[in-house]
Amino acid sequence: MKFKLFVMGTVLLSAVWALAANMDDYVTPNSWSKNITASGFKASGGGLDLGRGGSLTMGLTTRYQLQATKDLTNSKGFQYFRARLSEARVGDGTMAVNLNMRVGVDFNMNRNNPREYYVFYDGLDVEAGGRNAAYRLYMANVVLDDVVKDLKVTLGRQYLDNLGDYKIDGLDTAYSFLDDAVTARFFYGLPVSYYSNLKTQVLGGGLDFKLFNDMTRLRLEYNYFISDKENVEKNTNVFRARLDQRIFFANIYGEIDQIHSATVYKVGADGNIDATGTGFSIYLNGQYDRNDTDLNPYIAAFEDVTGRESQYVMWGVQLYQGITPYLMVGAGYESRYNYDEDYADRDFHRVYGNIDFINVFLPNNFLSVIADYYIVPSHRDNGRNDKLLIGGRMTQGITDRADMWLGFNVAGYHYKGNPIRLNPAYATNLTDFDYDTKTESTTDAYIGAQWSPYDWMMVQADYTFSVTNIFSSYDSDYDNCHTLALWLNFVW
Repeated sequence: MKFKLFVMGTVLLSAVWALAANMDDYVTPNSWSKNITASGFKASGGGLDLGRGGSLTMGLTTRYQLQATKDLTNSKGFQYFRARLSEARVGDGTMAVNLNMRVGVDFNMNRNNPREYYVFYDGLDVEAGGRNAAYRLYMANVVLDDVVKDLKVTLGRQYLDNLGDYKIDGLDTAYSFLDDAVTARFFYGLPVSYYSNLKTQVLGGGLDFKLFNDMTRLRLEYNYFISDKENVEKNTNVFRARLDQRIFFANIYGEIDQIHSATVYKVGADGNIDATGTGFSIYLNGQYDRNDTDLNPYIAAFEDVTGRESQYVMWGVQLYQGITPYLMVGAGYESRYNYDEDYADRDFHRVYGNIDFINVFLPNNFLSVIADYYIVPSHRDNGRNDKLLIGGRMTQGITDRADMWLGFNVAGYHYKGNPIRLNPAYATNLTDFDYDTKTESTTDAYIGAQWSPYDWMMVQADYTFSVTNIFSSYDSDYDNCHTLALWLNFVW
């Protein structure tokens, strides 16, 4: 998943409207409550004014997580540190310094046979690679803006400001001319992975044109990914072109990417009609990939382009409508059609929606009810798959410095005839496949609260109870799980 550094709002109503526009963001309370998260700054953290030396903003977060089933417990600790020095004057320009890092510790690391299934095995265990702790550097860079006239230079660990949004350890330069109507960019570095040694380099550049009072934007970009000496045949070219056109209340876009042998295209529109409280999004995406396996491993993982033959088209539409200042409804549909289906490339259809109540029942109250239905039709020996999720969520402002939230998600799964190889512990031989019809469900219920006794301090607690029958046929003790997360946040 890509990591994004984002700034959290401090007013509940603004958080509510942002949520209402993002109807499928319902998985965990952290994804939609307005709390300080480990990856963000609280907007009210004004920082320390250093005069011409800029301003310094810092954050320190300690998080403890405890998980427990009937017979197993697992606990992890995370320490985050964030700092940003901004607007420091250097000559006629400015300098910024960004640092964001984390250390995670698994206090109950699984020391059993690594081939055995372990219910609490997660990304921290993968990253630690058999150790108890893992260190992660999210961001560490220096930005010089206009120190040399019209030139912006970023050096260090960063997200590239380009169409690929790659994260690299390296250099990014952007030179603007013609009154900032045109920007030329060059970059070079090593793509970042927290889980493996990629042994990959990337270099590239692009042009960014802003035309007609910034109503039109055209971006052209080239990336060249260089594999290690033993896999030079996997060096990969990536070409991108994107056009954005602002028309009244909407942005219309079109993009085409050539990623080695794969051609990927995207067209769509997003907009908001303030007068009617209407928001909408519509898109059409597709891919044509010839059967060619020589791909740089970073591209294969990051772009979801495997090098095997794959042709599909996807489309979707999303609409949300404000009925009154206190009521909003939304609905969406998306589908995928594969020109040549197999188990990895399957057609699907998805319908989802939500109803949001804003300050209806109590002041500073937000309540949302959601539904999401997902279907993969049967194909050859692969049976039909269905998923239905129903959920609800609520936030309640208690005081100016405290609020709480609670919610639940119930998901039901029905599938048949999937060629998933049985676990050898249960199979009569290694060629057995599981063709039984299964009906399974998971339920997550959560509650949490946060309190900020001072502008620079916040404490938070989240509790989640999960119950599932997925493992019931194996007489498992993993059916129920309790998760408690405690946060202590300092922001200066």
